[in-house]
Amino acid sequence: MTVVQSTLRFGSWENAGKIVDGDVDLTARIDLDEFVQHGDLIELVDPEYDVFAIAVVRFVAHTTIEHFVQYQWPRHVQYESVDEMVQVFREYYNTDQVARDANLYVIGFDVLFSRQPLTDGGGDNAGI
Repeated sequence: MTVVQSTLRFGSWENAGKIVDGDVDLTARIDLDEFVQHGDLIELVDPEYDVFAIAVVRFVAHTTIEHFVQYQWPRHVQYESVDEMVQVFREYYNTDQVARDANLYVIGFDVLFSRQPLTDGGGDNAGI
């Protein structure tokens, strides 16, 4: 039996849907609670913490918010500016401590199984 090693929560129904539709296959996180590494099996949860996908980690990269926005990682939500991404992350993490040079984990994944999120819930934090 395979065991899920980590859970990643997505703060918007829109982005959960983009993952299910195959348009997004990576996420950017600050201060991961759990260590995620290549080959890990992870569950992806919607804003209500319901599992909508099971995925395997393809890669984990480290960068800063500033470099992330400059590079415009494909297959991720795009930000118009560094300041926009900083603001989205401040809202998602509920802290003003997020800065342009914040350490960022970029996690690429391949979805193995997914289902459409059950409701749109009117969620916010659309950038995560």
